Amino acid sequence: MSYFHRLQEKKIAALFFVFLFSLSISAIEPGDKVENFRLLDQKGGSHELFY
Repeated sequence: MSYFHRLQEKKIAALFFVFLFSLSISAIEPGDKVENFRLLDQKGGSHELFY
């Protein structure tokens, strides 16, 4: 594998992580209201949570 090929792979990986980080910027903040959602408990049961 050539040096330039490894460099290209590192660039792609860096862009991927930048993309993932940009998604977390738009994440909800503590105290924000959300739509109804489901949680799974430790026994695999599903529970709907809502306001």
